[in-house]
Amino acid sequence: MLNRLIASLLCLLLAAQAVFATPSNATISAPVNASGYTFNARPWIVFSATDASHQINDVHIQIANNSGFSPTTADYWSHDSTTYRDSFYPMPAASGANIWHRLYPGGTLGAGTWYVRVAVRCSDGVNRDCPGWSTSVQMLITSPTSGMTETITDGTTLVRLAHFSELKTAIDNLRSFRGSGAYSWDASWATLATGTSIVRIVHLNDLRSALSTPYTNATGTAPSYTAPDPVTAGTPIRGVHIREIRADANYP
Repeated sequence: MLNRLIASLLCLLLAAQAVFATPSNATISAPVNASGYTFNARPWIVFSATDASHQINDVHIQIANNSGFSPTTADYWSHDSTTYRDSFYPMPAASGANIWHRLYPGGTLGAGTWYVRVAVRCSDGVNRDCPGWSTSVQMLITSPTSGMTETITDGTTLVRLAHFSELKTAIDNLRSFRGSGAYSWDASWATLATGTSIVRIVHLNDLRSALSTPYTNATGTAPSYTAPDPVTAGTPIRGVHIREIRADANYP
């Protein structure tokens, strides 16, 4: 009888510990600390936290231009306004699930080195802070190069190698920024030369394919294109092909 009573008490104690288990700090999975760069003045951040007992119901974000976060450039909660809450998804999130968020609603970050950290708030009937801040992440925002900004007008602008080579460089850096790993570019990229080489469909397809993973990692959704997939040698390369890849490369 005594043994059964002790066993019951142990079960209750374990159950209580499970109910009131301390959630983990948030972990930022993207961007990767001090790696690569983005052109986006409002980059996406991806993070998660494990909480065996409760769903995450609020998120606290801080952004600063210094690793000590003093002063902060932005300090806000997901519930601060409808605009802020709409920029988090999914919200609330299941324990361990990724949450995506576009940083700094209501403003933009200039080119330079920035730091971001996250804290989550959980609920067990009343709101309570989860243990504390995540490890901060250093991120580099830079300005697009000329090959990323030159106006391309259908039927007028001559497609140049710079439009492709600078996109390739930007996507390589974005893949590093998002932890997507190196992309296996077609071998013909290495022999392209300004004024003599012809940009081919394989190069356009490569750009789309290489951009897909970091874009999805950053935003939770895959990029889409209004122009038909240029999968055959007979498909002409048009201005819209370049403009859409540019836009996607500037978004994550």
